[in-house]
Amino acid sequence: MPFSLFPGRPWTLLLVACAGYCALVAFAYLRQDKLLYFPDVYPPAEGASRAKALGFRFWPENTAGYHGFVHAYGPPSPKGVILLFHGNAGTALDRSFYAGSLAPLGYLLIVFEYPGYGARGGKPGEASFVSAAVAGYCAIVAFAYLRQDKLLYFPDVYPPAEGASRAKALGFRLWPENPAS
Repeated sequence: MPFSLFPGRPWTLLLVACAGYCALVAFAYLRQDKLLYFPDVYPPAEGASRAKALGFRFWPENTAGYHGFVHAYGPPSPKGVILLFHGNAGTALDRSFYAGSLAPLGYLLIVFEYPGYGARGGKPGEASFVSAAVAGYCAIVAFAYLRQDKLLYFPDVYPPAEGASRAKALGFRLWPENPAS
């Protein structure tokens, strides 16, 4: 005699499986931010000391409302400003290694910190990232670092096409021109 989990009720097993699947999908939907974003969070004092140790400083100087970090030893008269956005994990200071390559090329590097990451307040999420990116862009233009056409967006995200589409949607000029190469 074959084993039957629900004798006389063949659809019950299918119903239980469907209910379990729906519960799993609902859980993933409700917790998607925790599954997508992995911020490292620390107090502003620790952020300032970490930045100083890596040759960076808060940008703008007001640490309560900072947008990211600027390379403290960047070129005195840069030929462009590169606004670098880090991926979903870590913090902006984890991308400090870019400064060593970009400063000799004559570019000032600003590593943007997402809301809810590092010492920056806020909640991680695409909507807050985009609005903060626009605010950071406006701050760069307002602080008159350079003309708007000299601001370059450098996405440190995977896949590169996602970063490129965000850059174009925000009106940034992408650098490098083809991030996939």
